[in-house]
Amino acid sequence: MFAKTGSLIAGMVVLSVAGCSSTEPSGTGATTVRTSVASGPVDFAKIPGQIPAEAEMTQQGSEEAPIGACVYLKGKPGSVTLNKVDCDSQDANYRVIQRVGFPDQCVNDADRRFYLGSPQGEWTACMDYAWTSEGCISVAPDKVVRAECDDKNLPNRERPITILFNTIDTSRCLFGGFAHPVRRFTVCTETQK
Repeated sequence: MFAKTGSLIAGMVVLSVAGCSSTEPSGTGATTVRTSVASGPVDFAKIPGQIPAEAEMTQQGSEEAPIGACVYLKGKPGSVTLNKVDCDSQDANYRVIQRVGFPDQCVNDADRRFYLGSPQGEWTACMDYAWTSEGCISVAPDKVVRAECDDKNLPNRERPITILFNTIDTSRCLFGGFAHPVRRFTVCTETQK
């Protein structure tokens, strides 16, 4: 699972981000790559590039974990369960971005992997956090849940702010975020106090 990373100092230096993605000569022989930021209201349910090209590598688990569906993953190691839920549900804590045979086949920057081996077959759901502009996600090592941003009973509440594209880290996020360097996007977030 990827942890939130970022730096307030680096974020304060970068106050604006280019509105498009381009590569252009800098005049010094070097090439400048510009990071793009989502324009207008951010739809965290449809992040361009979030679902890898090889999203469905097995039919096993297609009913339990369809690509793009939201799921509720709960439990402790050894007894984790996964249930498909409506993406507007308070239970939706992950979005299925890929379904493969084994965990090591998931795109390397997936936020979480869920493996199920049964007599009917083996499959792995590769997942990212199910961000929503309507609230926060509490990201703890043993539990990820949707949360009200002002609920001080839950630790590590992260409010998604925007999405940066063509980037591999959180250096251009104001408060930090969750980078997906393989798929080249970052969800910038703000930790709630």
